[in-house]
Amino acid sequence: MKITSNISTYCLELFEKIRYSDSPGKIQGVARYYNVEHVQWVFTRKDGIGYVFFIGSNEFWDWVHNFMFRLRETPYCGTNRKLKVHSGFYQSYLEARGVVHSYVKDFGKVVIFGHSLGGAIATLCAVDIQYNFPEKEIGYFSIGSPRVGNRVFAESFNGRLPDAVRCVNGNDVVTKIPFGSMGFSHVANLKHIGDRKWYPSVRDHSVRRYRKNFPSA
Repeated sequence: MKITSNISTYCLELFEKIRYSDSPGKIQGVARYYNVEHVQWVFTRKDGIGYVFFIGSNEFWDWVHNFMFRLRETPYCGTNRKLKVHSGFYQSYLEARGVVHSYVKDFGKVVIFGHSLGGAIATLCAVDIQYNFPEKEIGYFSIGSPRVGNRVFAESFNGRLPDAVRCVNGNDVVTKIPFGSMGFSHVANLKHIGDRKWYPSVRDHSVRRYRKNFPSA
């Protein structure tokens, strides 16, 4: 499923409100807000499309899981035991998986969106939904996502979701980790926005900067 300008604008505008709100569940357009263990996500719907938004790191245990760099197999790697993903991101996704499956089954079209740690979880969610619900049209859009799995995982993801979009603002530092030298690779079609600095930038990781620099938002 292609990520149109209408979809990207909707995701960025609503997500900015969610990310900086003390009460995400009360924002207009949010159907349901979940905060389970250290994972936060919301469900929304628009024009017959179901949306799942994963929120980035904002608690101590988020960062603990961020630094669980060990690569591990997943239930949807089939017989390909060379396909591996970040163990911390995968454990985080498992907190939401059952509820997400229950939500998306009611939609023919689903968009999975996330920022930072949320982008990593969204990556695992998108390929998991495509694997378990192959009849659905799945869209993926992330901002500021770290690398999630190894090269074999990235190739599998790209084959299953050829229209997926991974957006990077400037020289967002979070998109540089985990390092490629550790066996990790990025997924999806890269959309670069903002100024390309020569140094990794923490400021470029801000949701507000992504929202400001995205051309269609």
